[in-house]
Amino acid sequence: MRGNPFGVIRICSFVFSSLIISRYLSVQNGYNFLVTFSFMVRNSVRE
Repeated sequence: MRGNPFGVIRICSFVFSSLIISRYLSVQNGYNFLVTFSFMVRNSVRE
């Protein structure tokens, strides 16, 4: 994983918002969101 600051900041902010969102969601929705998040991380790392 290369250290491009913008990508790291974008991922960190997305993780932070996902933690806030997951508090208001059920466990199943949180798991589905985590799968979507890991997919987005894979796409951002590939760039």
